[in-house]
Amino acid sequence: MSRKSKLVMALVLVLIATLVLVAGCSSTPNEADKSAGKIEKPYFEGKNLTLLVPYSPGGAHDTMTRTLAPYIKEASGAKNVLVVDKKGGGGVVGMNEIWNMEPTGETITLASAPTHILSYIAGNDGVEWDPTKSTWLARVANRPILFTVGVKSGMKNAEDMKNLDRPFIFPSQGLDDDFYTATTILDSLDVDFKVVSGFDSEGEIQLSQVQGTVDGLFAAYERSHPLVKEGNTVPIMILNDGRVDWEGYQDIPTVLEVVGDGPGKQAINDIVTIHNLYESFWGPPGMSKEATDAWREILDKVLTNPEVIEKMKAIGGNPAYMPGEDLEKLIPEIVERAKVLKPTFDKATASIK
Repeated sequence: MSRKSKLVMALVLVLIATLVLVAGCSSTPNEADKSAGKIEKPYFEGKNLTLLVPYSPGGAHDTMTRTLAPYIKEASGAKNVLVVDKKGGGGVVGMNEIWNMEPTGETITLASAPTHILSYIAGNDGVEWDPTKSTWLARVANRPILFTVGVKSGMKNAEDMKNLDRPFIFPSQGLDDDFYTATTILDSLDVDFKVVSGFDSEGEIQLSQVQGTVDGLFAAYERSHPLVKEGNTVPIMILNDGRVDWEGYQDIPTVLEVVGDGPGKQAINDIVTIHNLYESFWGPPGMSKEATDAWREILDKVLTNPEVIEKMKAIGGNPAYMPGEDLEKLIPEIVERAKVLKPTFDKATASIK
């Protein structure tokens, strides 16, 4: 072979070697990761997840949870997403169960953040949790709620309630956020009140309200409006940081307006701030970073999905997504600030008949 032929052959061999090397380096990231065993499947893929609702079936939290469950299943890759209702103590029984669970992340709750915070501050004997240590995953919705009084009470507005010549009779299912919220407001308005307990459901309370055996309560719009429309109850104020645009309710004052600049203003500001956290997802303390991050990513996908947002509105929800990271920072600040409400809660608890 001539010298020139040898040189050409050498160049050809170098070219072939270069092409082989380039081909090896240009394999797709997926192929490279597979060969290295680095592909990680979604954290909850193929697992059975449980969403525990610490209230009665058919209520606002139960309805919201069941609306979100199919989307959570899709986003997580879970084998099943089961919704379980566990009522008792105004949410306390179910929340205690979540608090004491193994922190695998396979069971979490969509519950009332106000109950989780206010019951803890009050030092309720049945409460086993500390909201500053719960694993906060996302706020789902903020739901303005109406305070209505029965027509048979004779009251037509907040001024009538302030000037009542007898104790205001407030019904309670337990030491939940409605109890602490309403009694704080009544105390801030210097309204003498008596708490009547022993009710098993909101429906039972509303029946008593219509019959005139109790005076008033807070309830979501979809629960309150039918009785208002039928002329059985009267809306006198709304718990929210601003007035609502619901037809026929635009002129109903907020609790903040009713209290005004009186001595109870700061207490009501704190109550409104806490109530704005309304429906939130959280898990037991000590969840791993991997499980926590997985849930936060899942809920971010679900709660920013336009289709989900429309479905939430259709069931009366007020979508107000807040990431778990933000909740985790906010909750300890709120709890510390709201501890001044403890004497008011003690007074309310002592008034239960």
